Amino acid sequence: MLCFSSFGLLWIMAFVRDKMKFIYMISATQYYYTSNKDKEGSASVCSGVAIANFKHAGSIAFGSFIHTLVAVLKAIVDALVDAAEKKGGEQSGIIVCIGCLLKCCMSCIENMIEYINANAYAYMAVSGDAYCKSAWNGFMMNLKHLVKFYFADTLAGMFVFMGILAIVALNGGSCYLIMQYGFKNSHQLTSIWVPLVLIMVASFIIAELFIGFFSIAVRSTLMSMAIDIELNGSPKFGTPSFHEKMEAALGDDYI
Repeated sequence: MLCFSSFGLLWIMAFVRDKMKFIYMISATQYYYTSNKDKEGSASVCSGVAIANFKHAGSIAFGSFIHTLVAVLKAIVDALVDAAEKKGGEQSGIIVCIGCLLKCCMSCIENMIEYINANAYAYMAVSGDAYCKSAWNGFMMNLKHLVKFYFADTLAGMFVFMGILAIVALNGGSCYLIMQYGFKNSHQLTSIWVPLVLIMVASFIIAELFIGFFSIAVRSTLMSMAIDIELNGSPKFGTPSFHEKMEAALGDDYI
């Protein structure tokens, strides 16, 4: 019962996080498809919340279930491998090698599921299809149109990571300077690291909530562009600045 409850809790947490991602994707998709070369569109977060909770809740739950199942299996494999390495004795070298291969395989499977889920949710936000169909079509669309834009997705994730680190460092540093040289009361504390760590943890959580999903919006926008290209031959939607940047980047290849 404890294992079942723990798995259910992890599943609920994964479901809530995936639902938040999907709401971001719905908003980014609406913004893309209500924009064109002449006007900038808009998006409704409330409609994204309604779609995520009433139309695609089952698909999101299924995707989060697969991710949770793989994550739990990975944790079990890691625990078994660590226990086997401690009791390996003379054959510890072989056990370490096999254990390393098992851990690597489970990590690859987990990353693959995350990749499939991200593409499935992005395609689902545009088409409204179920999870399995969206996962396949999103994967094929990614191979067909988005390989050349893979750098943009990677760059977005890198900027998000750098932004979160900068916010945490600035908040922690400013707190230290204020306590040390502003109020000059750091000597009254047993350890100055306790409030610093608490502030840095709170800063990380808030930054993750506000800018951590920027890369998800980029993934959804790229998927929307890929479907736009598939249907129209060239991008017909997107903001005026998007078309200007695409034309500057692609030159004569951009129609």
